[in-house]
Amino acid sequence: MQQDNTGHPAFAVNRVADFDVVRALGSGGSFVLAKTPRRLAVHGEHAVLKVIPADAGADANSTFETITTALRAIAEIRSDFLVQLWEVGRNDGVVYCAMEHLPGGSLAAPATQLNFADVLRAISCAARGAHDLHEAGIAHRNIHPGAVVLHPHGAKLADPGLSGYLSPGMTLTGRLGQPHLAYLDPDVLRGKAPSRSSDLFSLGATLHYAASGRTLYPNLDESQPTAALSTILDNQPTVATGLPEPIERIVRQCIERTSDERPKTAGDLADRLDALWKR
Repeated sequence: MQQDNTGHPAFAVNRVADFDVVRALGSGGSFVLAKTPRRLAVHGEHAVLKVIPADAGADANSTFETITTALRAIAEIRSDFLVQLWEVGRNDGVVYCAMEHLPGGSLAAPATQLNFADVLRAISCAARGAHDLHEAGIAHRNIHPGAVVLHPHGAKLADPGLSGYLSPGMTLTGRLGQPHLAYLDPDVLRGKAPSRSSDLFSLGATLHYAASGRTLYPNLDESQPTAALSTILDNQPTVATGLPEPIERIVRQCIERTSDERPKTAGDLADRLDALWKR
């Protein structure tokens, strides 16, 4: 592993276990596209791997067990709105998670140009994926544009890298990547437990970015995590001007400081978004 200019691990090998790496995906350095090995060929020609450095020694076993336990709980959820997880493995100093590949890109880097209806449908699908996680007692905790993966009929929610059980005392937060600070509920950054409500903030922040091309913190530099954290905690989110009024209203309700003012569930949010793009 090496570091890229964002400070994230950059992947620099051609093979992980029996997966042949094709290319890196995105700018974060932890996702790669790989050829699906014959034993998993029923799933399709390609897989997406999330690759995480594993520390040497006994801690590596603990890391692997934590990640495996967390992802097993997610993989057991049957949902048309969540990217399917295939397996978790460890090979040559890394832990990897193999999952289905959808060729439409993501809201962070769509393969084709999107209109407002496409954006609303994609966020609606992501909200339904989050709702299915929530109903199983799991908070996604890392919803961002790159985690909303597109396909011809909508989108699926991916990258449950910092997921944790909602029930007190049952947190599972495997070290599966860096949080995308611009999309996290500031209350979580202050130490509040992740919840349905905090994921709703993230969905609203993701909708804002997809509709405006801007984060809620225009001056945020996520390559400097400490400074970025201070920016978020010291400033109120700023909603971009020029958004269509129905979208602006939904964004503002999702990011309300008082969680009681947010939609009650991610399923409720999805229904509202569907009512907009289907009309």
